[in-house]
Amino acid sequence: MGTFYSKAVQCRGSKRFLLKSGGSGGNRSTSTVNHTANDVIKLNNSLIFAKPLNAASFLALSANNNGIDGEIRINQSSVLASVDTLEIEVTGDWFFEQLSMPQVAILISFLDYHSNPCRLIHPKTGDYYDESLIIQSDRFYISKVHYSGKCLMALLISRRLRPVDYGIENFLNFIRRIENYWISHFLLSQLLKEDKDSSADRLYNASKSYGVSESYFRKLCHNTFSRGPKKQLRIWRASHSALQLIEKDNSIATIAGE
Repeated sequence: MGTFYSKAVQCRGSKRFLLKSGGSGGNRSTSTVNHTANDVIKLNNSLIFAKPLNAASFLALSANNNGIDGEIRINQSSVLASVDTLEIEVTGDWFFEQLSMPQVAILISFLDYHSNPCRLIHPKTGDYYDESLIIQSDRFYISKVHYSGKCLMALLISRRLRPVDYGIENFLNFIRRIENYWISHFLLSQLLKEDKDSSADRLYNASKSYGVSESYFRKLCHNTFSRGPKKQLRIWRASHSALQLIEKDNSIATIAGE
């Protein structure tokens, strides 16, 4: 049986921990993710960056998971993301970094907005082949990652700074299909619009532009930011003002991208 050890190092709010096999047999320390006595990690609307620590380590996903035929084994650095519950059997020693899907979607929406505020997403053509991809559906995504570091946030940001193929292009497209991504991208565009509308008018106009009712727009924001749109915009405005002072009037999207 393995033993979970909490990792003290944090990476922008993500949870990082080690899973080592052949433990001392004592009580498990508190894990940063849900697990069972059989070393099964459960993903639920979250993402894990997994890195094996030796050649004997592997992850297994069985047909018990929705949309998976047979068994899939993974023995190299990978990204596993699911908007539903996904169970992963763990063998050997691993390093994991866990983030919620909204966390990742918000970061990618900021990076995309920095690259092109009027971005239109065009899916890849059917003849595109990605050898890094292991399996993908509308609800979950698993692929190999060509990256030696231990911080997924650093990987996502460094990809913007250097034209290196880390094998995550399809992963980014997967995230861009999630509602959290679009609500974050949209709310950021509302923040950066220069208008004189009152707070109530802005919320009404924002929900109308997004194509939903005010109540449903608030719900989408709560699902993404754990707070309503007005409070999230206040937080971003405060950060925007502080960063403009520090960065000599650079825009919030530019600073987020850097």
